[in-house]
Amino acid sequence: MQAHIYIYISDLPKLLNSITLLQQQTVEFMRDIKTVLYAMNEQNLQNHASVSEDLQQLSSKVNIVEERIDNVSTNLGQLQTTINPASQASRNVARDSIMEVCEERNQQLSEFLLHEKRQKAIQEKCTRIKRSISLQWTQTLNERKKFYSNFVKNYRKARLYREWMESCPEFLPLKYKPKRIPGEIPSHTKAKVSEAKRRYENDVNLMMEYSKIHQARVVAADKKMHQLITDSC
Repeated sequence: MQAHIYIYISDLPKLLNSITLLQQQTVEFMRDIKTVLYAMNEQNLQNHASVSEDLQQLSSKVNIVEERIDNVSTNLGQLQTTINPASQASRNVARDSIMEVCEERNQQLSEFLLHEKRQKAIQEKCTRIKRSISLQWTQTLNERKKFYSNFVKNYRKARLYREWMESCPEFLPLKYKPKRIPGEIPSHTKAKVSEAKRRYENDVNLMMEYSKIHQARVVAADKKMHQLITDSC
């Protein structure tokens, strides 16, 4: 269909030239009729044969003009018939293209808005999780600091006291040494020293137990903090 459209449009200048030529011939034809009529009036049909011949020539010209006018009219009708569907088809194609572009832009806009909505929801969720983790993290971290401090204090003190107990000669911290009483029976003094050593050893063992308890609490705090990080991911 498009190939025929280009052919008819290319023939349009020829049709316009034909129409212009027909207009000129029509004007000349009218002038000739006017001249013949004027001659008939002037000569009062004296030259009837000459006038008849002129009329026959004019009639031939009229037939040619009419034939050309019919051809031009036919060509114009065919051109109009071809152009109208083509123009309508072109308008339909343009309308469909515009609608397709609009639908594509609307779809892109909808997808963009949906993406922005999802991103906003994710960001809000992350903010809530961050606040919740921040509170729990701070609380757990402070507890861990306290547990670790108690662990280090008890462990170091217990280890130092145990080294003193195992040293040679044996060293007894001042707070465990029994007070010497002048004239005290040696057996009493020895019993007091033995009691001080047992108390010393019990305290060392108790500090070691405390250090183990606080060490376990430190490990539990580390696991809790690790679980917070895992759950937030």
